[in-house]
Amino acid sequence: MKFTPSKQSVIAFSILLFIFSIVFPYIFDVKLFLGGDNCNYFILADGLANGSGYVSSNMPIPKPANHFPPGYPFFMSILMRFGISSIIAFKVVNGLLLLLTSFVFYRITRQLTNHQVLSIVLSVLVLLNAHILEYSTIMMSETSFMLFQLLSVYFLIRWHEQGYKVKSPYIIFFISTVICLIYIRTIGVTMLGASVLFILFSKKYLSSVLVLGIVLLALLPWQMRSTSLGGSSYVKSLFRVNPYDGKSKQMATGDWGNRMKMNSVRYVSKEIPSSIFPNLKITYRDSKTRELAPSSGNKWFLGILIILLTFLGIISSKKYRWLFLFIFGSNLLVYMLWPEVWFGIRFILPMVPLILLFSALGIIFILKKIFQRKEKLQTSPYLALSFGLLFIPQMKGIIKLHEKAEATHPKHWANYLAMSEWTKNNLKDAVISTRKPGVFYVGSGHSTLAFRSTHNREEFLNYLKENGVTHVVIENLGFSQTFKYLLPVVKHDTQQFKMIKSLGVINRKDAKGNPLPSPTAVWLFEYDPNFGYKGEYKNGLRNGKGVYTFRNGRKQTGTWRNDTLHGPGVFHDFNEKTFTGTWVKGQKKGKFIIEQPNSYKLETYWENDKPDRIGYLLDKNGNRTKKIQTH
Repeated sequence: MKFTPSKQSVIAFSILLFIFSIVFPYIFDVKLFLGGDNCNYFILADGLANGSGYVSSNMPIPKPANHFPPGYPFFMSILMRFGISSIIAFKVVNGLLLLLTSFVFYRITRQLTNHQVLSIVLSVLVLLNAHILEYSTIMMSETSFMLFQLLSVYFLIRWHEQGYKVKSPYIIFFISTVICLIYIRTIGVTMLGASVLFILFSKKYLSSVLVLGIVLLALLPWQMRSTSLGGSSYVKSLFRVNPYDGKSKQMATGDWGNRMKMNSVRYVSKEIPSSIFPNLKITYRDSKTRELAPSSGNKWFLGILIILLTFLGIISSKKYRWLFLFIFGSNLLVYMLWPEVWFGIRFILPMVPLILLFSALGIIFILKKIFQRKEKLQTSPYLALSFGLLFIPQMKGIIKLHEKAEATHPKHWANYLAMSEWTKNNLKDAVISTRKPGVFYVGSGHSTLAFRSTHNREEFLNYLKENGVTHVVIENLGFSQTFKYLLPVVKHDTQQFKMIKSLGVINRKDAKGNPLPSPTAVWLFEYDPNFGYKGEYKNGLRNGKGVYTFRNGRKQTGTWRNDTLHGPGVFHDFNEKTFTGTWVKGQKKGKFIIEQPNSYKLETYWENDKPDRIGYLLDKNGNRTKKIQTH
C-alpha cells in the first residue's frame, strides 16, 4: 500500500499551510483562556506527566478524576514529558492540529466530490472559521476531537471502498481513531454507533461486530475505573434538571420535553447560523432581565436554510448518505438531550466542517435540478470558487479574534491572575481555597481547591482545616458563591483570617466619607485554624462551650448561645491577666474578678460592657481589703 501524496494533495496542503501561516499568528492569543475547563485539562495532564496518575494534581491530596475522558490530557502529558509545558506551547500545538484537520477535511471532500477546487475552497473556509480558529488557541479538546472525528470518517470511507477487507490497514486506522475519539470526548460514541450501523447497512455483519467488539474492549478499562469512582459525573449531570446542583431532582418525562424544545430553538436560531457565519452577533440572555433572548427572523431563516441544505447535500451523496445521516442524527440526539444550560458553539463545533461540506453539496444539488448540463456544473471551477464569497463574512470574525488577542484581560481577571503570580513568588507550600482553583493553580503552582457551598460555618471551616488550607482568596470575578459562602465566614472571624495582600483596591470615598467599592479588587487572606473559635456548634452557629483565641495572644473561654458569647467565662488578657465573670449577649454584666497573678485581685461590677466606678481589692482568699476607683 502506497502513501505517496498526489500532486493535487501537495498543492492543497501548500495552500492551506500558506493561509495558516498568515492567519494563525494574526489571531494567536497568548493569554490564558479564562474558562475553567482548559486549566483542568492542564492539571490532569500534569498529574499524568509527573507520575501521579489521572488525578486532580492541583489538590492537596490528589483526587482520582473521571469527569473528563483522559484522551486529550494524555496527549498533553506526552508533550510535557518532552519538556513542552508552557501554555503558549500547547496553544501552538493545537494550531498545528487545526492545520492537519483542514487537510484531512480536504481529503474527505476530495474523496466525496472528486472536485479539487471545491475541496480546497471548503478546506480554506474551515481554516478561516472564527469559532474553529478561536478554539485552536485554547488548551481544550475541541480541535483534537474534530481532527479524530474527520480521520475516523476518512478511514471508514477508504475501508468501505476496499470492501471492508480485514487485512486492509484502514481497519486498523479506523478502529484506532474511533477509540481515540471516544477517549477524547464521550460524545465520540456517536461515531461508533453511526459507523457500526453503516457497516450493517452494507451487509458486512462480521466487520460491524469486529469494530464494535474491539472498540468496546478498548473502552472497558476506562469504564471500569469510572464505575469504581461512582460513575461519570457528566452522565449524572445529564439526568439532573440542574446539572450544576448535585441535589437537583432527576429529569422527568416533562422535563425532557422542555429540554429538547429549548435546545432545538437555540440550535436552529443561534448556534447553527453562527457555525457557518461566526460574524453573527448571538445573544443568549437579556443583559438586564437574564431571560432567554429571542432570535431575529433572519437567524431563524438562516438556521432552517442551513439544515435543509445540509439534508439535501447528504441525500445527494448516494454512496454515503446513510453514514452521514447516522452521524448527524446521533449527534443531534445528544444535542437535544444535553442540559440546556450548557450552551455555546463549542458543543456543535466538531460538526461545523461537515455542516459546511453538505450545505455546499446541497446548493450544488439544487442547481443541478434547476439547470441542464449537469456534468459541466459538477466540474465547474467557477461554481466552486463562488463559495469563496463566504470568505468575506469570515474576515470580520478573524478581525475580532485579532482584537481580542491584542487586548488585555478584564481588570478583575487581570488582578486575580496577578495575585496567583504573587503567591507563586512569595508563598511556600501554600494550600489556597478559591472559586477558580484550576485557573489559580496554573498561575501559582500551589495546591488549590474550591470551598464548600454551605452556610454552615462549622462544616465550611472543617473542610478548610481537613484539607490543610493556608490561604483563601476573595475576588470580584462575578461568581455568587464567593460572596454568598466564603466572604461571610472571613468577615465573621477576623482572627482565623488575616488579610496579607490586596490588588486593585480603590482607596477613595464618596461625598459622605464612606469607602467606595472596589469592583476589580482581589484579596488574599492567611487562614490559621489555631486562632479564632474552637468549640461546640449547633446548626452551624457557635453554641455551647468553646475557646476563642486571638492572634495577639488574648483568649476567651466561655459559653456561646446562637453565635454570641453568653454565660460564664474567662477572658485572658496580656501578661496572664484574667477577667472572670458572666457575659450577656456578648457584653460583660455583673460581677467580674480581674486578676493579675502575683500582683493583685480586683472585684468589679459591669453593665453593658462598662465597669462601675467603684471596685474592691481582694486578698488571696477573696476577701475585700480596699475600695478603689476603677476609672
